[in-house]
Amino acid sequence: MFIFGHVGLTICLLLIALLILKKNDDIYKLDFRLIAIFAILPDIIDKSIGHLIFYDTLNNGRLFCHTLIFLVIFCFIFYLIIGTYWWIYSFPIITHQLFDRMWEAPNTWLWPGYGFEFKSFDINVWEHWYSALISNPYIISTEILGVIVLLFLFIYFKLYVRNHFICFIKTGRVNPRARTTP
Repeated sequence: MFIFGHVGLTICLLLIALLILKKNDDIYKLDFRLIAIFAILPDIIDKSIGHLIFYDTLNNGRLFCHTLIFLVIFCFIFYLIIGTYWWIYSFPIITHQLFDRMWEAPNTWLWPGYGFEFKSFDINVWEHWYSALISNPYIISTEILGVIVLLFLFIYFKLYVRNHFICFIKTGRVNPRARTTP
């Protein structure tokens, strides 16, 4: 999955979870910037390490941050820092691994259970990504859905209004009065 799918669908699922749990007011306390960053954090770190730093040896974009142990450590750290609401900021890492279907790569997901080495690839990363973006139905559909969700939220929270947008950029929060103000 690519950026729009990870970010848009993660935010959508998180908002649905908050609504189901009747935590509607918590929506206005969220830092959506952090949610977006955490939704793509495993890719930011692993692709930087695997495709840039270790291009000649690994060329793999799914390393440490795509492992179950990273997920558990991340959740534990947020539990210690935040307490009860640890799951809100851990949710993007959980969904990232779900959307990447990491259970299909048990050597990575259960690392170091199968050994300490990661699989290396001999591919052109840019061609691989481009090919996936134009021919993989899962990638295409999740990216389109992610864009639709983000556009809907942009309109719903009236981020096209200058004050709302500036507030969002500065704080990462949406304005609770966005639905009632002109």
